[in-house]
Amino acid sequence: MPRGWTWLLLFEAGCRMTNMVPWAIKRPIASLVAHSVFRLSRRMRASTCANMAIMLGSPPSDGSVRRLARRSIENYLLQALTMAEAYLAPPVELHRQVRFFSPLARERAHHILGGGPVIVATCHFGTWDAAASWGASVSDIHVVQESFSNPGLTAVFRRLRVHLGMKSLDMRRDIRQMFSVLRKGGRVAILVDRPLDRGGVPVTWFGRITRLPAGVAKLAIRTNAEIIPLVVYRGGSGEAILRVAESIIPDRTAPREAEVKRLLQATVASLERHIRTAPDQWYQFRTFWPAAGC
Repeated sequence: MPRGWTWLLLFEAGCRMTNMVPWAIKRPIASLVAHSVFRLSRRMRASTCANMAIMLGSPPSDGSVRRLARRSIENYLLQALTMAEAYLAPPVELHRQVRFFSPLARERAHHILGGGPVIVATCHFGTWDAAASWGASVSDIHVVQESFSNPGLTAVFRRLRVHLGMKSLDMRRDIRQMFSVLRKGGRVAILVDRPLDRGGVPVTWFGRITRLPAGVAKLAIRTNAEIIPLVVYRGGSGEAILRVAESIIPDRTAPREAEVKRLLQATVASLERHIRTAPDQWYQFRTFWPAAGC
């Protein structure tokens, strides 16, 4: 049995159970569960409201902030149910849900798949795995995955992404392989919205300073890879709508520290513009700006 096999068995059983329920029932259940989690989990409620308050420029206790935080939890549950459905179906079923925000988004998406080296910078937003799976059906996509303290959870997410056609790289163990993929002209996708209490690079996001890992920028500089920010909206009928930003090109002649900060700031500024159009699809349930508190 593979490591974490108990979690894998539970995950597969859960997928089969939820997929027996039609979406007409799953949607209101997701709403009810989100409402319950919001009320019962003080930590998640406080952190999510603190984040949404900064995005809206309102107090955490404001009704609009609380509604936005609750919708974010609900949308995350809908995203999880979509992935549970995709796990038991051929990946092509998920690919059929992919749409493009505009002809320009389509052009830029195909540029990602045709050119290289490329770092796709995205965040915990919408239904991001659907886009990665679609891209993997056209060209190799290496997805950088976080390792959880519970190895079973790590195995679950790895199994899901392998099923969807992606190649999974461990955030800590596979750093050399990330460089190798990019130096060969490949594509690596990374979630950049992982706040740090210390270390990392200070950047401004939604008008406040937070600290994020420098990995995206350092990879780009050392491999001469362009960074392409991308978000995937979840449409009203469950479709995955790709919105692809303009490439960010590293300047390898610039002072290294300043260039790392410039690249990372440009990346998060691009993602911020897209998140603002659908803030309830940004899934950030830990305090993103540590100075803001909970």
